[in-house]
Amino acid sequence: MRILRFGFIFLVSATLSAPAANAAEAGTDGNKLVCKSIRITGSRFPTRICHKKADWEKMREQHRRDAEELLNTRVIETRR
Repeated sequence: MRILRFGFIFLVSATLSAPAANAAEAGTDGNKLVCKSIRITGSRFPTRICHKKADWEKMREQHRRDAEELLNTRVIETRR
């Protein structure tokens, strides 16, 4: 019973302190911390990855440019 009480107190304290930490880091809109659950190939469990909103936008734009470059380049024949 003592373990359950300790676990409950720990859980409540963790959930109450989390919004305060996120609010302190929020700042402006571009500096807002955004966390996403991403499923890694070969793993059954998603991984939580956090970056600033501006960084997510930069990565999305870079991935779009990389995909566009891959589709628009000619394939070099390497067979003999």
